[in-house]
Amino acid sequence: MDEDTVIYKQGKSEGEKRIDPKILEILALDDLAIGLNKVVAHLKKDEFIGDVYSTTLNATDEIKRLDIIKISGYLWIKASLINDGPDTVYLGINSSNCSNIVKIDESFKIDFAKSDRRINYIWYKCDNGGTSSVRVVGKY
Repeated sequence: MDEDTVIYKQGKSEGEKRIDPKILEILALDDLAIGLNKVVAHLKKDEFIGDVYSTTLNATDEIKRLDIIKISGYLWIKASLINDGPDTVYLGINSSNCSNIVKIDESFKIDFAKSDRRINYIWYKCDNGGTSSVRVVGKY
């Protein structure tokens, strides 16, 4: 047997090794710091700069993309889109998959406040031959 091998007999202690209380204290403080960093990261998800940006999209049957950083300089945390018509609009948020249907005079709200991701792109289109005017208000 080499010197790294330890043999324990069932029910008998061959001498307990105690961990230095200072080391336990350091470990506890480290765990606390990790937990606090997670809380801070979670709370930062709700932070806004406090500005609002608004624009109007002219949707056609051609898929288009609104690049949020390009127009406002920041990723958005929330947005509202109102379809003023005359046709239905299809939206994709951060994806070109325009699966969100917004009919005339309806609104569509996006809230990424608790999300790890922000609003970077809004994709939009109408049915073939359709057009629509969409008001957009984004918060960052």
